[in-house]
Amino acid sequence: MPIRQDKSEPSALISSLAGYLLLLLALVPAVTRNWYGALALVVGGVAALVVGSGRIYRPALARGVDSITCRYNPLREGSLYVLLSAFPAMTVTMWGQGTAWTRFLAIILFAMVVVGALLYLREWRRSLLRITPASLTVAVPAHRYGLTEIPRERIISITGGTGARRNGDTGPVTQIAYVPNGSGSTDASTVLIGPTNANNAMWVTIEQADLLAALQAWKDGDPRDPALLDRVEVLLRGGGAIADRETPAALSPTDQTSTAIGSVELPPESPPPPAAEPSRWRGLRYAGFGLAALVGVAAVPVYESNHRNSEAPPVISAAPQAGTVDCAGMPALPQKAPDEPTVYLPLNPGWTAQAVTPGSSEDTPNLRGFYSNNMIRDNDFTPVIQVDLIPTNSTDSLSAIAADVFNKARTMMTVSNENTAKVCDSGVYRADTSDYNPDGKGDRSGTSLITVVDGKAGARWVAVATIKTRDPDQPDYLSQREALIRGFHARS
Repeated sequence: MPIRQDKSEPSALISSLAGYLLLLLALVPAVTRNWYGALALVVGGVAALVVGSGRIYRPALARGVDSITCRYNPLREGSLYVLLSAFPAMTVTMWGQGTAWTRFLAIILFAMVVVGALLYLREWRRSLLRITPASLTVAVPAHRYGLTEIPRERIISITGGTGARRNGDTGPVTQIAYVPNGSGSTDASTVLIGPTNANNAMWVTIEQADLLAALQAWKDGDPRDPALLDRVEVLLRGGGAIADRETPAALSPTDQTSTAIGSVELPPESPPPPAAEPSRWRGLRYAGFGLAALVGVAAVPVYESNHRNSEAPPVISAAPQAGTVDCAGMPALPQKAPDEPTVYLPLNPGWTAQAVTPGSSEDTPNLRGFYSNNMIRDNDFTPVIQVDLIPTNSTDSLSAIAADVFNKARTMMTVSNENTAKVCDSGVYRADTSDYNPDGKGDRSGTSLITVVDGKAGARWVAVATIKTRDPDQPDYLSQREALIRGFHARS
């Protein structure tokens, strides 16, 4: 859950730098059209900037005729909005990525949102501090947050200190030491006010520096002074300078070493609470969390692969037929080695083989064919067909292999219209792509076809044919695309 930072603490410079860095990194996936990644980085950057600033927007206090009531109100603290906006947005972006490990992290983030919201609600309902000229009423955690009235004369001291937080850091707290009502001993009880995980602490939406100044002014003031609560309210609202100008002459000092209350004698004024040190195990704990996360992320692909292998074979639907397909007379691409499968590629007139530029992205050992059609060149782009034959050690099904390929492609383009069909007794996975603009000259659209072939001596191959254009409505392009869908396949 986000941790509150008071104005008395140093600025969270690291959080601010992290926020600006994440916003800068968001430009990278934005250029590659991975809007999920860009949105996640933008949301994370904004959240880090919010965490790096002050947290309380307005003190949560209500002034009565003869009392001031302070409560914990998460609606007036920025950490609640980080929890309810940044975390859900990051959950949606991770879920939208569609991979097993990102969806696992999305579930973890959603659980954090639910747990954090419940913690906020619990503190909202049970935390209260009421100030009157004669007493303080607090919700004491040791009494199950039941309201306890502490008369002024039973308060030993009001001091500031530091308390440990849930993330292992420390933060400012205010300690009230008092002698409980009806107690026959001089043992002091304490209650802490501040965002700490101590068992005897409660929260109020007041800056800790302002709360400490106001309570000390209340303790040192004269309960008969009609302006006492006015000064306390000004201090609670952060107006320390105004309250200093309005403070009357100090009362005569009293000996606080032994003040009698009936038959009860107050002990000497309690020292401030000891400064809480950051947990020495914090670094080890964070390292353990990181190691667990790495193990979890590494285990998800293994689980996903095993899960895929245990799935039933994919349902192969009939390929759309716009005419009879001559499987026996289908033109085949030349083989580079006698033990590799044969790839069959139907080509309409006008599509000719082209030599690829050495060192280009197409110039790979897996390339088996590269064809273009200059007659339908448009928008400064010549439509092309690229065919690759890739050896693989994967034992996954066709659908699993294709899904993995297109999940990676989604980081650069939009993938749609995925389906599996049977072409000449071979299973072929088809997906359409769009919004791909690697050179910044215009969006490219296309269709990719994937088939898996078991070769000789236990070898396995993945054949991929992709047709690309910038004018997806051009008739000759559509005719060639349909020919590929109806006829592209591979056989061993």
